Amino acid sequence: MREAINGLVRRYDAPLTAEARHIDRELRIYYRDVYDHVVRVIDFIKTYRDLLTGSLDIYLSAVANQTNEVMKILTLWGAIAMPLLVLTSFYGMNVELPFQRNPHALLVLGLVMVASSIAIIIYIRRKYWL
Repeated sequence: MREAINGLVRRYDAPLTAEARHIDRELRIYYRDVYDHVVRVIDFIKTYRDLLTGSLDIYLSAVANQTNEVMKILTLWGAIAMPLLVLTSFYGMNVELPFQRNPHALLVLGLVMVASSIAIIIYIRRKYWL
């Protein structure tokens, strides 16, 4: 639009006759006014586009931060559950393992699992990860 209106303004800059000068002067004023409005609208559009781009960047950053927090919590829970999963997977196999025939093996295994989970929770708290 800006280039089309600019072409019209330049077209009426050099009139040929005296009668055409009067008509062209009115048209030139009109087209310059229209050109000014077009330039202002383009500036507003650029400004609003920049504002929209900035707002979208802020929104995407907030979503990424929230996703990072969720992933941090899930990772911490996975770290707490890891020793439990390792110990229960060893004693879930059909092979002979230490303390398998001991009547207190379940109690010892449960205490080891609780102690390892508590140790990991304490470590996480000291590092201020949670």
